[in-house]
Amino acid sequence: ASPAPGADAFRWFFFASNPPWNPTRLSLGAVRATQRELPLTLRNVHSFFAIYANIDGFSPADPACRAGRRAVSERALLDRWILSEQALTTRAVIDHMDGYRLYEATRALTDVVDALSNWYVRRSRDRFWAPGLGPDKLDAHWTLYECLTGLAGLLAPFLPFATEELWQNLVRRPRGDEAPESVHLGDYPEPDVAAIDERLSRVMGTVRELVSLGREVR
Repeated sequence: ASPAPGADAFRWFFFASNPPWNPTRLSLGAVRATQRELPLTLRNVHSFFAIYANIDGFSPADPACRAGRRAVSERALLDRWILSEQALTTRAVIDHMDGYRLYEATRALTDVVDALSNWYVRRSRDRFWAPGLGPDKLDAHWTLYECLTGLAGLLAPFLPFATEELWQNLVRRPRGDEAPESVHLGDYPEPDVAAIDERLSRVMGTVRELVSLGREVR
């Protein structure tokens, strides 16, 4: 039998399964279903990043990697899109949480993690598989790293243990005392306004919807 879901899975279930005014039936099957929506997907993206970062020797603390970190505006269209989505989601989640709309916040977070996993990572695999560590591959590493560390902060109130693991692996370990000791001791993320490209987000949203409709027809 598979192990019982942990504390994070139960927390996520109660936040994300239903709006608070709807009745919620608790079962291990239901908890596992909501766990697959975001917590497990986020873990898989983290694993993907860790594997290829280790293969390529990418580290946010490496002076060579830091020197090659390009501005968002200089990166590939796919990078600019996901970072725009991340910034828009950060803005939306803050707005929802300020209004005590936790269910709506979980929907926005689920959507951006789905976009990161099923669109960005899938369409960037060839970049991660390319030989060496050229500028485009370095951009892909930095973009995925920035998304994961941003999500660690955004999701910290919802998934305190999983986000702490992300923080320790991706931020605290490479940066040491430069970074807060815990994700729960840092400030909540602010949206990177400079990364927002609402037109690009709308266009990519339309493309993703068309692809989804095409799959349904097929």
